[in-house]
Amino acid sequence: MKIIFLDKDGVVNSDKYFDSIKGKEVSDLEYDVDLKTIDMLEKIVNETGSKIVVTASARYTIGARPFLDELKRRNMYLDRTPLIHNERGIEIRQWLIDNPGVEDYVILDDEIYRSLDDKQKEKLVKTNGDGISFGEGLTSKEVDEIIKRFGKIKSKEQGERE
Repeated sequence: MKIIFLDKDGVVNSDKYFDSIKGKEVSDLEYDVDLKTIDMLEKIVNETGSKIVVTASARYTIGARPFLDELKRRNMYLDRTPLIHNERGIEIRQWLIDNPGVEDYVILDDEIYRSLDDKQKEKLVKTNGDGISFGEGLTSKEVDEIIKRFGKIKSKEQGERE
């Protein structure tokens, strides 16, 4: 199993996206999510056979529900990491201990947390956000990098042709 440990703000949502919805009726920005970025995540999942484990700080709040529901609707969502003192590296390590059989993983985030160990830092695919502003969010550069790291799965049609 291949896992994408996924942050939300700075990855799924970007400065450009939040600028595009300014002035629109959005009750709480925490509830909103850029569907174009979700499309890019879906490309990764479909091409690599990976699944998403959400690491976003708000993953257990009511505000995360639309985001999680969209991932579930598209059959990309697998789980959320446990909440352990908001220490992303520790939470990911614990999730990996509790879920043996992970073949490979990447951490898709806009921040580098002190709690990430050296192996986790090697698995980090960092977007250009800085944890304060959201930056560009997920771009085709990171999409291509993750697909390259994981490798593409063969479709049934490709297998039949070979």
